[in-house]
Amino acid sequence: MRQKEIKAGSYVVVLYDKSTTNNWTNYCLKQRVDCVDIRPISSPRMPEASDENYRVEPEYWRYATPEEIAKYDEIGVYMITEVDLVKEVNNYQIF
Repeated sequence: MRQKEIKAGSYVVVLYDKSTTNNWTNYCLKQRVDCVDIRPISSPRMPEASDENYRVEPEYWRYATPEEIAKYDEIGVYMITEVDLVKEVNNYQIF
């Protein structure tokens, strides 16, 4: 199955990182190029500019919520904490 391309400028959250070098689990990142891999503008290891990439299965990432995007735009790359997740759940109705 072909993976869906992540468009440049998209905000993504890595749900699980099985890599031994990156460890981007729970990080909110912004995509720098159109690609099926995550290729962030900046990363936890390279906050100023990144040339890193992460080959990720579709079930291991999701698009960021509006709140996560706003926080990224304010502070840059960040790890989503349990506090952030509780706020996210409290702001949405769960059916």
